[in-house]
Amino acid sequence: MKDYEYIITTNGGIIIVDYLGSDKAVAIPSEMNGRPVTHIGQSAFALGQLTSVTIPDRVVSIGARAFMDNRLTNVIIPNNVTSIDGEAFSLNLLTNVVIFGSDTTIALEAFANNPLSSVTIGDIEIPVNLDEEEWTNYYNEKRAGELIAGLHGWELLD
Repeated sequence: MKDYEYIITTNGGIIIVDYLGSDKAVAIPSEMNGRPVTHIGQSAFALGQLTSVTIPDRVVSIGARAFMDNRLTNVIIPNNVTSIDGEAFSLNLLTNVVIFGSDTTIALEAFANNPLSSVTIGDIEIPVNLDEEEWTNYYNEKRAGELIAGLHGWELLD
């Protein structure tokens, strides 16, 4: 696949480490050379001026700053994604985020610096117009703290 640099994991999956293409609307392939694409590596699509991205269902993790500083306005995270690392989607134009996996771990500032208006995780729509204390009161458990940090870069209040 000429548009991608990648490495093969020990279990045979593919980690995309760099996007070399010029397309601004990218559909990440689900396979490369007969192997499943399972990871999006750190900074793989960063600074690419992407306007849209389709993430395949086999992806299980999205690395730090993977899609940072693009022009994405919405993103759908497939059900199999179990982790979204820090600043993965920061500095975009995201207004809508849908994360199908309700157990996805969202790292610090994963979606920071975006004009979010709608965030859905599993079957729960998350209010995005709350301040830090309201978030903490709304989600008074550890999972909420991870979510708060991921969306805004805040820390959970005790």
